[in-house]
Amino acid sequence: MWVVWRGNGLMVAAVIADRRLRTVTNTFMVSLAISDVLIATVNMPVQLCYDTVPTLHSSSLCLVQSLPEGPPTHRLILLLH
Repeated sequence: MWVVWRGNGLMVAAVIADRRLRTVTNTFMVSLAISDVLIATVNMPVQLCYDTVPTLHSSSLCLVQSLPEGPPTHRLILLLH
């Protein structure tokens, strides 16, 4: 998860720091970077817990685990752009 934060954070910081990088394409890239950080922050811990604790497969976490991934999330991200 730290790789996601560092890589996307560098992208956002570079665009904020240099005015010449503030183009439409780079604004779109910053938006994707922020979306990537949000998905990684929400999905990675839940997925790690879901994969490592076998008793959680039958609990209510199954519903929570299935929400941040899959086609509905991708459609939401595309709608936000």
